[in-house]
Amino acid sequence: MPVVGWREAVRLLRESKNVEELSIPDLLDSQAQAQFAQALIETKSPVTVLELAKLGNDGPKVLRRAFEQTKAPIVELDVGCNMIGDEGAEEICSMLNNTGCPISILNLAGNFINDEGIKCIASEIIQKGHKTLTTLDLSENEFGDLGAMYLAESIRSSSCNLVSLDLAHNPVSQSGMQTLLAALLARSSQSSLRILRGLVLNETLARDCGIPEKVFLDIMNSEDRKSSSHKLLTWAWTRIQRAKEVLPMVMNTLKVERIAALVGDFLFWQHPLTKQMYGIPDNSE
Repeated sequence: MPVVGWREAVRLLRESKNVEELSIPDLLDSQAQAQFAQALIETKSPVTVLELAKLGNDGPKVLRRAFEQTKAPIVELDVGCNMIGDEGAEEICSMLNNTGCPISILNLAGNFINDEGIKCIASEIIQKGHKTLTTLDLSENEFGDLGAMYLAESIRSSSCNLVSLDLAHNPVSQSGMQTLLAALLARSSQSSLRILRGLVLNETLARDCGIPEKVFLDIMNSEDRKSSSHKLLTWAWTRIQRAKEVLPMVMNTLKVERIAALVGDFLFWQHPLTKQMYGIPDNSE
């Protein structure tokens, strides 16, 4: 993707009919924003991918007006690491709901979006089922368990069309992650399994239990929650038992607590390997 200054970007949008991708690293100046927005509205180029940096406080508002009027068939918009905050996130929500652009990929990573901004994204974009958006990156923001709850509610919605949702590196607790996982497991469509990749649950599972992402995705590839949990526990317990000679028991216990939180206490304590590990009589036979 060509990286160009804003003046060159404006020139290309106005004079060329062949621009498909643009990366602009310097849109902080109000003049730059205004001229770029007007050029995007007037362009005849089939622009499909835009990567924009240094939007500043007013950038999202200017961008919203441009996207509401442009005829460019933009499918991918990257406005990550712009520090737009909750107010900027709300402008992006409004933009998505009013643009004719068939945006399917949106990067909002690293933008200091808190719970209120996530609430808007969850209710106005995900839950309402944006007609073209399928991939959303919300990693490296500032939302916590309240934001996770908003997202979980929107993911449960039958109108949710997302197939990839990246929530990595946000201050969400184990409880918040469990809420999100429960929402994903409640979905019957295969799309929910693909969302797991973006959720980066291997941050909790691989770190705490040593379960690789691929293994976890394979384990969760079932509509039967009990069956999925059984497979997860079997895999995790087998790994822990193999490693218990070299790992302190306290580490194993911490990992076990993470597994129990994810699959639910009842399923956890009913698993034969749990009973074996804790010396609980197995009366199922």
